[in-house]
Amino acid sequence: MKALKNLMLVAVVVGMMGVRAFAGPIPSPLLDPKFHGPQMGESKIYNASGNAFLTVDWIVRWNEVLGLYEYLYQLEVSSYTKTVISRFTVTPKGPVSSVGAIEGSLDESPYNHNLAREEVDPLDLYTTFPHSQLTGITAAGDVAWGWLTGKEIPVGKQSVILYLTSPMPPTYGYGEAKDSAPGPFATSFGGSQPIPVPSPEPGVLLMLGVSLVGISVWRRKA
Repeated sequence: MKALKNLMLVAVVVGMMGVRAFAGPIPSPLLDPKFHGPQMGESKIYNASGNAFLTVDWIVRWNEVLGLYEYLYQLEVSSYTKTVISRFTVTPKGPVSSVGAIEGSLDESPYNHNLAREEVDPLDLYTTFPHSQLTGITAAGDVAWGWLTGKEIPVGKQSVILYLTSPMPPTYGYGEAKDSAPGPFATSFGGSQPIPVPSPEPGVLLMLGVSLVGISVWRRKA
């Protein structure tokens, strides 16, 4: 039990240090919107070469009526992106209840996404919704929003608001956007910042902790 507590403490400290290392206007740490109000941020997602990036504005908020967390994302395809965007994908760590899109801008009421040090681009709203057959939970468990060929989000535009809902609060995680070169863009590439995704169920975290402790004990005996 002592080993488990120590391991969990180390994991929390390392996680906090990692979040604090991220540059740009993203909250550190990422708090639970149910108790601390909406969490807002702006994440840059670079390509592998680091010579182009996509900007993702996001908000996570608690919907008391639904009893769910709402994850809202908006892609800003500025001149720095250098290509159209046909697909945006996030990898949730916890359960997802619904996936969809809303016409509107996070910068306007009722969302009021206004952040210090935010990179503001005067981008027009691209009102074409992602295609229903390309949007939803994939076989791999990712959440995807996709646009048909010829209807991709063009440079100089921002997408409609993309959303998913979940019973779980946010944690930082993986996201990517695709089309032709210089993409794809992914939070795993150097210089990129993570985006919020639903966190794992508490039971999953406990099982992971127990598994790690078991591995540690096995190594000591070996």
